[in-house]
Amino acid sequence: MIRSKFIVHRTGADASDADRVGALKEKILAVVKEIEESPIDGKYHRVLYRTFINPVGSQEKTADFLNMSFSTYRRYLAAGSQRVAEMLWAEEIG
Repeated sequence: MIRSKFIVHRTGADASDADRVGALKEKILAVVKEIEESPIDGKYHRVLYRTFINPVGSQEKTADFLNMSFSTYRRYLAAGSQRVAEMLWAEEIG
């Protein structure tokens, strides 16, 4: 992923892996923020945020923290992760 076209374009062909990782982290944070603001995908934001950006522990603990059943949490996590992947892929091919 750090050698993807959109990351190389952002950082330059001679960038270090650390610079590319930083650029990828920034892009993922931007995508999660975009999801938060989406009227359709916004429901996935809390799960993505608490799982990947500011975790509270295990997935069971996160579901409990978010006051969700574990099955709802897992469903939202899968759908939200898929949405992040779609948005990153759109960036890559766009």
